[in-house]
Amino acid sequence: MKKNSWKIIRLVLMLGIVVFLYGFSTIKNHNRKIKAKNIEFVNEDTPFISHTMVNKLLIQNHLDDPNVIKDKVDLKTLEYTIESHKMVKKADVFLTIDGVLKIKIEQKKPMARVVNDTLSYYIDESGGFMPLSENFTARVPIISGEIQHKYKKQFVNLLTLIHESEFLSQHVIGIEITANNAVILKVRNYKHEVFLGRLDDFQDKLKNYQIFFQKAVQDGTINLYNTINLEFTKQVVCSK
Repeated sequence: MKKNSWKIIRLVLMLGIVVFLYGFSTIKNHNRKIKAKNIEFVNEDTPFISHTMVNKLLIQNHLDDPNVIKDKVDLKTLEYTIESHKMVKKADVFLTIDGVLKIKIEQKKPMARVVNDTLSYYIDESGGFMPLSENFTARVPIISGEIQHKYKKQFVNLLTLIHESEFLSQHVIGIEITANNAVILKVRNYKHEVFLGRLDDFQDKLKNYQIFFQKAVQDGTINLYNTINLEFTKQVVCSK
């Protein structure tokens, strides 16, 4: 009987020690100070936002104070603050066990640049607004003419196609939108314009243009034309 009682007492003591150590380590971990910050950009090849800009956002959240403890950091609020920057698409913020604040940032991707008399800005991959950056200038088509502030999905799809196509991304340098919503493409190193017209079936129109262009370059006739009209899906009409 005494032997069983001693086993129970020993078990209770061991359990108490485990609970104490767990509580002590938890309190110690919560009171651990942030010892370092690690900022990582997912798409570093396009540095529109700098480490300095991110640090300014951290300062706004008082994370420049070396005495800030882990338990006082609101990670969700910090993510929201960083994502509120007009160049940021997504932010992932977390703390490591040893007190390092890690921030992973995915920047927006510019698809085209709008230029008019009053302002200049990028259109991102969702068709939204993206300001210009002092750190980096994207090599994207310039949009001019009758600019709409809200871009239809079809127009964003056109920008995406140009961006993702090896041929079009190197070839198209400008997009003009006329008063009746027709689209004209400006091209690099050649004098002709490409009249795309409305955006119906623009994928097929541009496929036809690429085939025509490659053939015209081969036979040396490409510089004879001022306008290449793709308005009608099944034909390419050229004019001098």
